[in-house]
Amino acid sequence: VTGVTLLCEGFSVEIAGYVPVDTAAEFAMDLSQRRASAVKDYLMAYGANPEQLTARGYGLPEQQNTEEASPRAEGAIEFIVRPEIN
Repeated sequence: VTGVTLLCEGFSVEIAGYVPVDTAAEFAMDLSQRRASAVKDYLMAYGANPEQLTARGYGLPEQQNTEEASPRAEGAIEFIVRPEIN
């Protein structure tokens, strides 16, 4: 991810944080935001351009009707890379 910000100036990276499904709802948004922010801080410490990074906590993942467990259900971090629109 750091390489994307260093090599691809025309892209932004959203760091999307989720918490495990067994997290109490009243803590979910704050905890997911803190997780995403911690990842952003880590990437910046290794040279990622802070202007290209956005950290956003999404709280609890949406329930999905699938038999396979989603990584979001375990409290995942996702990276969403988008071209910047000028």
